[in-house]
Amino acid sequence: MRKVLFAAAFVMAAGGVSAQGTRVVTFDDVMQVKAVGAPVVSPDGSQILYTVRQWEPGTDRDTDRLESRTRIWKVASNGGAPARQITFGDRGDTQPQWSPDGTSISFVSARGAAGPGDEAPRPQIYIMRTAGGEAQRLTDAKEGVTAYSWSPDSARIAFLSTDPRSATAEAEIKKRDDERVFEGDFRYAHAWVTNVDSRPERSQGPATRLTQGTAYTLSGQPSWSPDGKRFAIGGAATPMLRDNRRDVFIIDVGAATAEKISTNFGSDSQPRWSPDGRTIAWIAEPNTGPAVGDGTAAGVVLQSRLMLYDVAARSIKDVSTPAFDIDAGAPMWTAEGNRVMFLAGKRAYHEAFAYDLSTGQYVQLSTKRTLQATSVSKDGRTIAVSMDTPAAAAEVFVTDPAFATFRKLTDTNPQVAHLLLGEAEVVTWKGADGANVEGVLLK
Repeated sequence: MRKVLFAAAFVMAAGGVSAQGTRVVTFDDVMQVKAVGAPVVSPDGSQILYTVRQWEPGTDRDTDRLESRTRIWKVASNGGAPARQITFGDRGDTQPQWSPDGTSISFVSARGAAGPGDEAPRPQIYIMRTAGGEAQRLTDAKEGVTAYSWSPDSARIAFLSTDPRSATAEAEIKKRDDERVFEGDFRYAHAWVTNVDSRPERSQGPATRLTQGTAYTLSGQPSWSPDGKRFAIGGAATPMLRDNRRDVFIIDVGAATAEKISTNFGSDSQPRWSPDGRTIAWIAEPNTGPAVGDGTAAGVVLQSRLMLYDVAARSIKDVSTPAFDIDAGAPMWTAEGNRVMFLAGKRAYHEAFAYDLSTGQYVQLSTKRTLQATSVSKDGRTIAVSMDTPAAAAEVFVTDPAFATFRKLTDTNPQVAHLLLGEAEVVTWKGADGANVEGVLLK
């Protein structure tokens, strides 16, 4: 929502404007705005990785076409040094992560020349030393990597990859005889694990497949148990976008087995294992309605709820309450393990909230903020966030566990300070049913 508002503020600049700018916004100004996101704080809290997306000329033969590319930057959390770009992939780099021991940085990138039939390279996991240097490719998945995460001991990485096409389908693509049938590409995504050498220059090794078949297709980032023996992951019944039947699975790495632990007919997703290993938190949309003709769940608007799974008792607890009438967001455990933090929309803002397991209460952590992403250091003392306003594109900030103060670390779009932007004002009114309605007025 906030990205839309920022663009709208540019478009409406001919109306009421702030006195800080010096000239009217042009379309080229809009295209030059860089999007900041995905902040990831290092385990010791000293450094933050984040992504910057911008428009650039196309690669290969299509240089006249603009392409959106993402690259990875790094900044010190104390603000003592300017941010610097650390990846330069010709097709972009995404999903930055720190190894749990803090010695390596990983990311996903589709690098290299096009293959036979002008086939673009597939996105793979790359690893580089924290201090810098050349990145080395870790995986060689035929259809590329969609998501991944490090094991707690930094010795392995679990990743997801879509099953490859059949030989017939590959031949048809090479002959350009590859008409696309709606919902006809029923290829499932499954989990793999690969070892990581302690030396990035020798990191590439064979991967072991953990799941297979057509009973489910996995998605999202794996969440490892603290002992590194299992990880939780989300999955869907089919690859169809309209299929709302989503579940949570526990993958046993040693046995290469998958166990479905959610029971809801609707959507269960984004599981996260607690630091003490006792609980898995995820987001659910309980659906008790009947299935439609093809067995999928009916598309209905439901409130997202926070669910807690007791690993030992194998029981699920719905911790929603009528007193908290806000959609729960992707869960993130705090360092002490007794609170689940998440971001959620509240009227015109996007705030940080937490659920306290000891009291059973929800608490709002931030006020009148538009937070987009967040990451917590291992000790819980340093929290990195990306945050924007209608008059400023997102930047990386650092805050404390109470979200009391915010310190800006990056200045990715300094040119915006010279532009005349429309002022934004949060307004409220009474709806037809007497409820308070909140909106944003762009002048």
